[in-house]
Amino acid sequence: MPHENTMKILACLHDLNLVVELMDAVRSYPDASLCALSSLPSNVKAVDIMNVDVCLLDYEEDREQVFSFVYSLNHLHGCDIPILILSKEEGAFIRAAGMTSKTSYICAPYTAERILNELLVKGMKHQRRTVIIGYSSKVSQIIQELGIPLHYNGFRFIKSAAIMIYQCDGQILSMVQLYKEIARIHKTTSSRVEKAMRDAIEYAYRTHESLTIEGRKPTNSQLVHYVYEHALNEAEKVKRG
Repeated sequence: MPHENTMKILACLHDLNLVVELMDAVRSYPDASLCALSSLPSNVKAVDIMNVDVCLLDYEEDREQVFSFVYSLNHLHGCDIPILILSKEEGAFIRAAGMTSKTSYICAPYTAERILNELLVKGMKHQRRTVIIGYSSKVSQIIQELGIPLHYNGFRFIKSAAIMIYQCDGQILSMVQLYKEIARIHKTTSSRVEKAMRDAIEYAYRTHESLTIEGRKPTNSQLVHYVYEHALNEAEKVKRG
């Protein structure tokens, strides 16, 4: 039974021989476990439910399906899980998909040992990032200090946005995409998310003199990134002790 700190690897591969080789290689690492599937999960949320630290995908078997799955993990679902792609075309998948830094590839020919080494490196980086304690509470604290009341919808939406940016390693496609994801989580619309953030900022700007960026009322994007950066700095200070 894997213990709490075991690195969990999800491998979606069609090549049974490669799966067996990976399983043999993983046995040499007591702090790693491998879950192998012959096809991609039907829903990207399943990856979160499985609580894995890193994913391995075979791009060559079904390019369109893999492209859609990875894009959803990177941009639509806001997932923080790093992904390693097996590809025969060097860099083609990553460039075409416009993937974030969480997604990388290995170009054939590759061995089980090389694949596992890459997975372990990516997984360890992910584990280190997810154990930063207190980030969410720091986000709440900073938003309150800026004068935005807890009961405002804009408070919840700004907090969700700062956490999503953190989960995406500081990389977000656009505020429009961010609004869409927040709306999906909170079961509302993108326009309401955008307006609630703007109204919260307007209220705080009128009632709290510290809510300025470069002497002006901040935009939604400026405030969200301000909260993200300051909460991250504070959480990392706590982690360092």
